[in-house]
Amino acid sequence: MLVLIQSSDAGAVGAPCKLKTLAAVTVKLVEGSLKCFDKANGEHVGTWIPGFPQLKAAPTPPLNGSRVHCSLLFMATGLQDVLDDQRNDLNPNDASLHEELARAVSSVNLLAACVELVLGGQCSQKLPPPTMPEYAYEKKQWSHTLLDTSRVYLHWLGRNVEYQRERLRKAKL
Repeated sequence: MLVLIQSSDAGAVGAPCKLKTLAAVTVKLVEGSLKCFDKANGEHVGTWIPGFPQLKAAPTPPLNGSRVHCSLLFMATGLQDVLDDQRNDLNPNDASLHEELARAVSSVNLLAACVELVLGGQCSQKLPPPTMPEYAYEKKQWSHTLLDTSRVYLHWLGRNVEYQRERLRKAKL
């Protein structure tokens, strides 16, 4: 998995990136982070009720590159907040959790850069950053919900990348 992420890093600076592959890798990293998070914080913390509408998938394609880019930047910021909170407050000694989350954050950032290149969308509206609650149990709910919502969003993105690629290919014909 590390090789795919490193080769995708080149995509962030201009070489073609493999959006579908990077989306699949990112899903796996977020799923691994969610599993480690639940193991470290309790598997039944519940759902943070307000949710994350910024990560709500569009019901049907085509993908809007700008909107996807904004969602991925929001996701990366939120996941970095989860990592910082786990490192500095809730689980400061869980190095494996920190590593999983750091890889997920890095991959989401690479995916955002790849989306910008492939789908031609740059986030035009600056989304307000996610705000983590103050109390430990709410932090756990918030973080779990963000990880789970991110996983669902990334699955949706991966499924729709192929459709978008076909659509763009046909438009060039």
